[in-house]
Amino acid sequence: MRTDEEEPWHRRTTAETLAHFRSSRSKGLSPAAARKKLEIYGGNLLPGAATRSAYRVLKDQFSPVPMSLAGMAATLSIFTGRIIEGFVTLAVVSINAAVGFYAERKADRDLEATRMNIRLNACVLRSGRLLQIPFENVVPGDVVDLTPGSRIPADARVIEAHNLYLKDQPRGLHRCNRQTVIQPR
Repeated sequence: MRTDEEEPWHRRTTAETLAHFRSSRSKGLSPAAARKKLEIYGGNLLPGAATRSAYRVLKDQFSPVPMSLAGMAATLSIFTGRIIEGFVTLAVVSINAAVGFYAERKADRDLEATRMNIRLNACVLRSGRLLQIPFENVVPGDVVDLTPGSRIPADARVIEAHNLYLKDQPRGLHRCNRQTVIQPR
């Protein structure tokens, strides 16, 4: 059986949640408390995708079954005396791998550059003042002020809402245009 101390923060009332994070509805966190929490919890960042080495990208060009079959057919052709056909097939496989390698490396670099250029800010309450801070500096206990069109910087607990609607964006390849009405507890 759960005790009140073990109750997850998202199931607590607003007052309990603020007390748990040592925050205030009217003042938020102090800059010192926010710095301390940033040191303890680290930045509010999603883990980035691991960068693949050039060797791995090149190796992956030969992994698909058609490429492997073409490579084996070229090798077999060379060993059975059909040297010209074998080398032509190897040339086609090599050109295909080179084009794929170049395209994937360029796409990886472009994606990384785009990720580095997108800087999102959140409006948080610190010592009674609204401040614009980068998403990565939002810490547990921050009171975030959302306006129409705002992005939510992290897991958040709704304290107060006036006509708040969320457009659900589930993770995955599809988007859902369902609107959800949020009522604070």
